[in-house]
Amino acid sequence: MEIYKESNLPDKGWIQGCFICYTPTAYIREEGTFENNDFTTEYSVFLCHDCHKLIKYSVDIKNEYDNSIDIYIKKHGI
Repeated sequence: MEIYKESNLPDKGWIQGCFICYTPTAYIREEGTFENNDFTTEYSVFLCHDCHKLIKYSVDIKNEYDNSIDIYIKKHGI
């Protein structure tokens, strides 16, 4: 699963909206897997370099980001 914010960019393109700030980016921060009782979902998140630095250096923003990823996968999962 690829995770990004909707934009006017093509859905299957290699540039998508950053998951945090919507800025067009080709940078994918590989995340890994999300597991529940029934299945495992592998996912990658589009993040611009600035937002990647934000979640790297701020525990509060990282926690909010992780929660947003969990919610997104539960809402858009298989």
